[in-house]
Amino acid sequence: MESLDYVTRKEWVAQPPLVPEENLTLPVHNVILTETDGVSCKEKSLCNHVLRYIQMYNIESSKKNDVIYNFVISGNGAVYIGRGWNYIGSHTNGYNNDSICIAFFGKFNKYTPDEEQLNAAKTLIQVGIILGKIDKNYNLFGQRQLIDMKDRPLPGEKLYNIIKKWPHWKNSKDKQLIIENGYRFIDRTQWAARPEKLSSLLKLPVHKVIITHSATDACFTRLECVNVVKAIQDFHMDGNKWDDIGYNFLVSGDGDIYIGRGWDKLGSHTKGYNVESVCVTFIGTFTNQLPTLEQVNTAKLLIKIGVILGKIDKDYELYGHRQLISTDSPGAGVYNIIKTWPHWIDTSKKSNDTEITNI
Repeated sequence: MESLDYVTRKEWVAQPPLVPEENLTLPVHNVILTETDGVSCKEKSLCNHVLRYIQMYNIESSKKNDVIYNFVISGNGAVYIGRGWNYIGSHTNGYNNDSICIAFFGKFNKYTPDEEQLNAAKTLIQVGIILGKIDKNYNLFGQRQLIDMKDRPLPGEKLYNIIKKWPHWKNSKDKQLIIENGYRFIDRTQWAARPEKLSSLLKLPVHKVIITHSATDACFTRLECVNVVKAIQDFHMDGNKWDDIGYNFLVSGDGDIYIGRGWDKLGSHTKGYNVESVCVTFIGTFTNQLPTLEQVNTAKLLIKIGVILGKIDKDYELYGHRQLISTDSPGAGVYNIIKTWPHWIDTSKKSNDTEITNI
């Protein structure tokens, strides 16, 4: 195996993360390859400058905590350390918690990457396996397979066609693979949920998806969100005297999905509609604020996953909470967004809301 030329954060003069990074659970099961979609470089001084600019853009414009990639590889095969092996990146919404992202300096829609870059990426993956950072049965993806990149799919076509021939590459059009390898779900054990008192099963597939907001503080890290979700459950169980947290799923500002009652169990969120719906809640209060792009994209993907799993009818109806009961939820910031989504039902066109099947 070839040796690698590493360039440390100190060497490329990285600024420190805004807050301490969150640790990955190792080994990860996914390796995601992408490109910086910018200047190609080989010379160390130029690559240092380019990576510092990328980090600055990620922090100041994209509002990230640090450079978003775990590693970036230059044209001569040098490996620049971003977040490294041990810390969660911020590159592919929904997959960050169980992946290492390797980016190539440059644009590769028309140009083929240097052989040194390709070999270094292959070697880096092997090193990750040896170190116990990457599972030996990992899945390899191009970033474009996992998130919506209609305007500029990354990596570019030349690089993407190469990695599709590498070992472990997975075709994400395989429906079950999308579900099993998203690693975007935070299960009840992970957020330290209290046991439910009683539960009833939904009749699946449900025919309605209801979008709410939690009317709490927003949250953007695992530590913050665990505390918020636990507080919501406490309020629902102790204040409302419900059997559990009321929502089926809660989506955080950083795009993670916290499992409440899940796909199969009857929620307690929209009186008269609980028995035939799944409730997806945006964590935060959106009366006068917009949700993050991560929240919006993750909520949309969650609904698609529900359809794929057979939990949500393919001809489902989408509602904002306020359309079905007297409430401001999900707030204008979320409601005006979901009104543009497929399957949203405009109840104002009905003579009155009672025409909606109230089961």
